Amino acid sequence: MIKISKLTFVVIVLLCAFCAGGCSKSGSSVVTHQNSDQQKVVEPPTYQVGTKFVYSDGSWERVVAVGPESVEWVNNKGHQYKSVSDFTYKRFQQKKKTRNTSRTFVHTSYLFTAPTTSLWPLVEGNETRFEEFTQKESKDGLKESDNFWRCSVKGTEQLLVTAGTFDTWKITCARYSNRWKYPSAKSREYKTWYYSPLLEHWVRQVRDFTNRKPTKTKDLVAVMPDLEEITESNDKMAQQIRDHFQMTLETRKTGDDTSWTSKKSGLTVQTYPKKVFKHSTGTFCRQYGQVFKKGADVDHYFGMACRDEEGLWKVPRG
Repeated sequence: MIKISKLTFVVIVLLCAFCAGGCSKSGSSVVTHQNSDQQKVVEPPTYQVGTKFVYSDGSWERVVAVGPESVEWVNNKGHQYKSVSDFTYKRFQQKKKTRNTSRTFVHTSYLFTAPTTSLWPLVEGNETRFEEFTQKESKDGLKESDNFWRCSVKGTEQLLVTAGTFDTWKITCARYSNRWKYPSAKSREYKTWYYSPLLEHWVRQVRDFTNRKPTKTKDLVAVMPDLEEITESNDKMAQQIRDHFQMTLETRKTGDDTSWTSKKSGLTVQTYPKKVFKHSTGTFCRQYGQVFKKGADVDHYFGMACRDEEGLWKVPRG
């Protein structure tokens, strides 16, 4: 894995944003933003086992199981947790080395207002509100807390992040200490997500702690497929896909797209290299897009990769 310092990683992200205006491929069957997606009904995201999401703060998370009511994850710290596909709700179960956390959610109703149900399908102006009850169990005992959330869909926005440029839906939630203090009390936190229907995942998360703490922004660096899962543990096929990726980023210019197909399985992988840029340390990086097609299934993956000392293109901290 390529080793990049935190400072270098941030600089790379900024450089990637600087060059992204020349990184898109005109006329390609795959682009990093689709206005047509905003016309479609946008349901909650669906996830595939093995998909890995890499972020600009150096963290990553990978899907390990998908059920009818939950998605199971593991992250770069080895923490395990479960969530619903609607990311506006926090993880309802989380296991760490020193603490276990569980949460339940209850949609709130008032005397003259019926309870809300969901923001989905996304429509500008959709709202929801719910109470969040949390239990944290550690060696110090059990701690309980509750919060009150109000969320709304603000509209659509085209957004540039490290992974590319995407048409997104902006969703913002405000957190209060409890439902009884709303609306007289100020919110304790605002959380905003920019959700890409193309990726079925958010590409930017912003946490504003209303001057109590510095605002935190986390962007998507890459969405990475699980080749073992996709190839059904066919090591030879997985290596051919890796070689195809390396060849494309190493030898092809922007817009010179490539395609790899397995006649036996029917899987086709299309790779779309973007503009190369050079970091001040001499490291070369470039954005890319990939489409995996098999029958009626079509999956999109986007990201940024950098060339290491051995000449291999790798997603930073991926």
